[in-house]
Amino acid sequence: MISRLAVTHLVLLALLALTGCASPPSGTAEPRPPEDRVEAWIRERATVATSDRFLESISAACKSARVIGLGETTHGQEECFAHKRRITMHLVREHGFRYVGYETNGVRVRAANDFILGRTDDPDVAVGGLGLLIWMVEENRQLLLDLRAWNESASEGERVEIFGFDVQDPRRSATRLAELIENEDPQLAEAARTLCDLLVATREASFGGDRSGLASCREECEAFLQRTLSRREELATQIGAEAADEVVVRAKELVSFPIDPQDPCARERGMAAQVLHRLEADPEAKIALWGHNGHLTKGPLRWMRTEDLGLGGLLRERLGDGYFAVGFVYGQGSFGALHRDEENRWWFRSYADGAGPEGSLGRRFTETLPGDAFLALTPLPSDPVVEEWLRSPQGIRAWGGYGVPEDPEA
Repeated sequence: MISRLAVTHLVLLALLALTGCASPPSGTAEPRPPEDRVEAWIRERATVATSDRFLESISAACKSARVIGLGETTHGQEECFAHKRRITMHLVREHGFRYVGYETNGVRVRAANDFILGRTDDPDVAVGGLGLLIWMVEENRQLLLDLRAWNESASEGERVEIFGFDVQDPRRSATRLAELIENEDPQLAEAARTLCDLLVATREASFGGDRSGLASCREECEAFLQRTLSRREELATQIGAEAADEVVVRAKELVSFPIDPQDPCARERGMAAQVLHRLEADPEAKIALWGHNGHLTKGPLRWMRTEDLGLGGLLRERLGDGYFAVGFVYGQGSFGALHRDEENRWWFRSYADGAGPEGSLGRRFTETLPGDAFLALTPLPSDPVVEEWLRSPQGIRAWGGYGVPEDPEA
């Protein structure tokens, strides 16, 4: 297990994309200088993490949500994961959330789900089921132990499950689908394996500049999905309803594999489809999603140089206020990311970061707030100076799971 990836200052920033309208200014008090008015609003609105009101503030902000996205500005921050674990268990205990979704493969994560449901007993195998080195950290191990303890005393309707919503591993999806139906429908099982080969080959060709196979590959995907959906009821009588439902999930997962490198949101649409399928399958479902800020934001994915919506934006488009995003902004300290050593092995490495450039959100929050805090961005303030600041572009530093330069601040 990897653990204790320290960061000294975090802000949980509710609503990564602003919505709503401002109220007209009120009062005739002597106006503060603009910078002071922004900082005063931050101090008045924020709830520090050590406060008894911290979790209640988050509950109040997202009370109508069926899906809450819990972001992260890097994949290697102890405090971030600790806060997300705390928030997740609060949502489970107090607000009836019964699913936790991870930005990882849906087949591998079954090991974590089996553990929290008491079907297996090894927490390290369970953490390995989260599928990515960036998730194999002590804080996630503790969350799995928390969820297992909850399930041990919960009634059937209160038990929590974990699922994966990423769509980047077609081989695993196809293999699992084939395993489920090999005896009952060997032709469909073979079709899944064949489609997987086509998806991988088409993606590799696209990266090499050959886009000629994209259209026919998409047609094959649609035909395979329709064929699988048409078999669902018969499969339910043969292998059981739960297994038949998983066949449908794996089929949707398989056909969502992003094959076109010029379509930056293909993966996002696939992830959104996995989450929405879970909601459709269980009309009472409430879901906490664990993923990067970049996926869970409700705005367009400008960080990927597109105005198209990502996972969070697509969920917001479909669910309205039923989707709520909590992003994270870090101030200064350190974070972990994967790094290849001289022998080509991947390891977690710690990177130090300062307070951030002047004008960035991390710098502003570090200078304004005494520590980790939650800041709800809506309703918008009545002060036009603060609203203008909120609506203007702000810098947020972010890193993925690897590829961090020697000096992140540079």
